[in-house]
Amino acid sequence: MTSPLFDLPVLASGAILIGAYLLIVFELFSRAIVALLGACLLVMLGVLTQPQALAAIDWDRGPVQTLNGAPIAGCPSGECLVQCPYFNMDRYFFDQQLPNPYSGRLSIWIVFAGSALLATSGNYRRSFRAGETVLIPASAPASSWKTANGPATLLGVSLPS
Repeated sequence: MTSPLFDLPVLASGAILIGAYLLIVFELFSRAIVALLGACLLVMLGVLTQPQALAAIDWDRGPVQTLNGAPIAGCPSGECLVQCPYFNMDRYFFDQQLPNPYSGRLSIWIVFAGSALLATSGNYRRSFRAGETVLIPASAPASSWKTANGPATLLGVSLPS
């Protein structure tokens, strides 16, 4: 019988904990990023299953403050949530059509509420429901979002222009 000390999940979780601790102590990365990466590693290595990881989250704590974005010039349905040297994160509320404001740039889109159809000038069409994510490469043809059934809320993340 093997000792629990030499059990692979115990060793993996211990190594991740020590690595996360060192990254946080030496302030090499943000605590939130380190925590998220550690959690992802635990799930990817099979130490935790996704249901176990989700059950460990205290959903009642929620955000400390609601994040209100700044208006985006020329886009009445969008608001800038984060703008830094590494990426931009914007939220869009729309009920008909939204041209892709990141054309020619790598972007990641997450559908938060409702459903939306992504269509490109190159005949690509796909519907996305709440919770689904798509990465649009910089080389993709011009695209736009159209709502399917009522209003939709999307989060767009792109590299700075």
